[in-house]
Amino acid sequence: SDVLDEARTRKVLSRIQQRSDRLMAFIEQYSQLSQLPPPKPKWFDFSEILVEAKSMVNESCQVKFQGNNQCYGDANQVAQILINIFKNAQEACVEEMTKINIAIYSNNNEQIIEITDNGPGFANLDNVLTPFYTTKAHGSGIGLSLCAEITRNHEGQLEVSNITGGGAKINMTWITPT
Repeated sequence: SDVLDEARTRKVLSRIQQRSDRLMAFIEQYSQLSQLPPPKPKWFDFSEILVEAKSMVNESCQVKFQGNNQCYGDANQVAQILINIFKNAQEACVEEMTKINIAIYSNNNEQIIEITDNGPGFANLDNVLTPFYTTKAHGSGIGLSLCAEITRNHEGQLEVSNITGGGAKINMTWITPT
């Protein structure tokens, strides 16, 4: 029933627009978690998706790879895992150069993908995989929980830890065909 002047009306509409944008972003992020397609695992060349993932971060990110070049999993979903982890590492790193090391190896019929970085490590290990939990000012908290969900869909396990002296470590494991 109040009559608002134009400035107040614009301010109210601006707040409504901001809230609507946030809700739409939330819905879009939530749908990524709830609508993941089932993986279509097969053997693929890991170096191909590594090139793709590296292109999503800037030149101040150095990625080193060692181990098996053949990887078992859904190549598109494994690429998404790498992109999320690379972006997180780069956003968290306080050094001039973000250094990421990736190793893929097998233990019997179990594939292990180990990723480490030179950042500060995880601020809160208890909640790092909780959807929408973030310690970043502009983060959504969806990246690592999405990685964990993709790993679970591969019937695997994702574990996070901090490296003594600094840095984060992510281990993903799942069974490969014999």
